[in-house]
Amino acid sequence: MEYSATLSLTNRTGVALELWVEPWGDFVEFPPDATIRVVGSATAPGEFEVAWDRDSVTVYAWPTSVVQLFSDAVELKPGSFALPFPAIPPGMTTPSFMKLVFGG
Repeated sequence: MEYSATLSLTNRTGVALELWVEPWGDFVEFPPDATIRVVGSATAPGEFEVAWDRDSVTVYAWPTSVVQLFSDAVELKPGSFALPFPAIPPGMTTPSFMKLVFGG
């Protein structure tokens, strides 16, 4: 992998959330005051997109990327996000592609 991006998210809501990783459709628990480091690597350049909701936060990866989540030095759900994200149509973002495919 040639490109990488790292993102640190802290749950300052005071309640437990679910941290979803798309397009894999899987999540990890995100306790109050916890910080989760999201690490992506890919063969194409890109960056994460993040959407915060009342009960969850969603991290959208970019095409060709694989993702790892860490709490301190511990990897969460090792291997769960290791299948590279396939290409999407030109001009689309990951969230817009997910809406096209799954609706909503």
